[in-house]
Amino acid sequence: MSSILLREFVYQLSVCSEKAACIARHIRFMHSDFNDMIEEKKLDENHQHLDADYKTLADVIIQEVIKRDLRRLYPSLTNHIYGEEDGSIKLNSSNEKIFLDVSGSHEDILKLLKKLFNNKSTQSVETLAEIISSSSHITLSEQYKQSFEKIPNNTSIDVSNIGIWIDPVDGTQQYINGTEGVVNSNTGIILDGLPTALVLIGCFDLKNGRAVLGVINRAFNEKIDEYRWKGLIYWGIALSNAKFNNLEDVYKRNENNNQRVLLHGSVDVNTFNNIKNDWTILEVAACGNKLLSIALKQANIYLVTKSAAYNWDLCALCISKRAMNTLKKFVPLAYCYEVAALLQYV
Repeated sequence: MSSILLREFVYQLSVCSEKAACIARHIRFMHSDFNDMIEEKKLDENHQHLDADYKTLADVIIQEVIKRDLRRLYPSLTNHIYGEEDGSIKLNSSNEKIFLDVSGSHEDILKLLKKLFNNKSTQSVETLAEIISSSSHITLSEQYKQSFEKIPNNTSIDVSNIGIWIDPVDGTQQYINGTEGVVNSNTGIILDGLPTALVLIGCFDLKNGRAVLGVINRAFNEKIDEYRWKGLIYWGIALSNAKFNNLEDVYKRNENNNQRVLLHGSVDVNTFNNIKNDWTILEVAACGNKLLSIALKQANIYLVTKSAAYNWDLCALCISKRAMNTLKKFVPLAYCYEVAALLQYV
C-alpha cells in the first residue's frame, strides 16, 4: 500500500494543474513561434464530426510535465498515468517527429526547446524552460489552501490503487484560435473562446474504473491584459468515505437559471423535436467545458448521439454528484455516471 493524506494529494494535483496552466498561457503567447508548433492529427471514427483535430506543443509538454512531477512525488503511480498524446510533436519546419523528454536538468530542457524553436535563444524560450524545470515555481492562493481544509486531515488515499487520465488542453481548437471568451449572459455558460480550454487531471480506481477525484484548471479564466490571463481551479472528490469539492467556493451560480440543453457539435437538433420547445438549446465548445457547465449547475443535460469523448475528457469531471436528470429515451453514459450529467440517446 502507498497511503498518503488525501488533502496533500489534492493539493499536489492542483499545483500540477497550475503549472500546466502557466505553460499553456506562456506558449500561447509566444507570438510567431506558436503556429510552428501545431500538428494536425488523423481523425479517428469518434472525431469524424470535426473538420480537423490538432495537438500543440503545449499539449505535449503539459502532459509530460504532469507525468514527470507526479512520478517524482508518488513513484507507485509511475505505470498508471495515461494521457491523450503520445509524447511527440512533428515540426512544421522540417517534418521531424521529436519525442519530448522533460526528465532531465534545466540545461537539458533548454537544449530541447532550442531544438524545437530552431535554435533560437530568446527570453521567452528560456522562461519556458524555467517553468518546465522548476519544482518551486507554483504557489496557490489562500482561497485554494482554505478550500483544501474541508478535507479531513486524517483521511488517506492509497495511490497504488489509483490511475490518472490527463487531458493537457481540452478544447485545443479554441486554444489555437485564441479568441476572447464568449459568454451567454443569461446562464454564465462560456460558449467559445480561450476560456473553454481546460487542463483536466482525473483519478480513477484501478479495480473498477470508477472516477474518484478530479482537478480542472480553466487556464484562461480572467484576462489581465493583452498577453496575460489568470486561471481558476476546480477540484472534487467522489470517494466512498470522502465527498468534497470547491465548486461553491469559486463559483456563485444564478439560482434563477431555467433548464437548458448543451448540444455537442455532432448532434442533429431535429432528432429531439419532443424537447426543443421545452428547453433552451445552446451550442457550447469543448467537451470538458460542457461537462463543467453541468457540474456548476449552469445547465442540466449534455446531449450526445454518438461516441465522441474519451476517458481523458471525462475522468476529471467526477466533481459533480448531482441527481441524475432523466428524460424519456435517455440513459447515462456508463463511464461517466459519477458526473451524473452526460446523457446518451438510445
